[in-house]
Amino acid sequence: MLIDIFARRYENQTIRDSFEQRDSRLLIQAFRILSEDMYPYYVNGKEDSSAVAFWTGLHKDMSRELGATELSRLWFTYSAKWKEQVHAQNRKYTMVTVCENWLTETISGSPDEHIKERLSLIELGFRRRENFINSISLSLSTDVEELLDSLTYPGAPTAEERKQKAL
Repeated sequence: MLIDIFARRYENQTIRDSFEQRDSRLLIQAFRILSEDMYPYYVNGKEDSSAVAFWTGLHKDMSRELGATELSRLWFTYSAKWKEQVHAQNRKYTMVTVCENWLTETISGSPDEHIKERLSLIELGFRRRENFINSISLSLSTDVEELLDSLTYPGAPTAEERKQKAL
């Protein structure tokens, strides 16, 4: 399913002719809000399953919107010495690292397109958080209503009376 992103909404409107230090700061600050405050990948030194799901979904949505299979490399190779021999080891980057690597990569094309696409990642991340908060709010609202409906004491308002009073 394709979704609305910043880069597509404003593709015919130039917002930047160059990519400056302030643009880099904005992107990094916004990314840090997502990666450190909203969805930290590690909690108490362990992968957080909700963060893994968030970053995997964000990567999937953004790469699909851009028509790419991945935002940046998923795998890396490093050398490890074991029993006096050097062996090449392959490891997969975490999805938060893949997203961060893509967000901070050097510009290779249009500065305008570059910043719009990166802002789109941030926008999608914030939109996912908004949807999560809305679902919690709806769930809590339903739970409170059910609790109030279960109260049976003299003079307790009915669900209908509460709705009328709320209007």
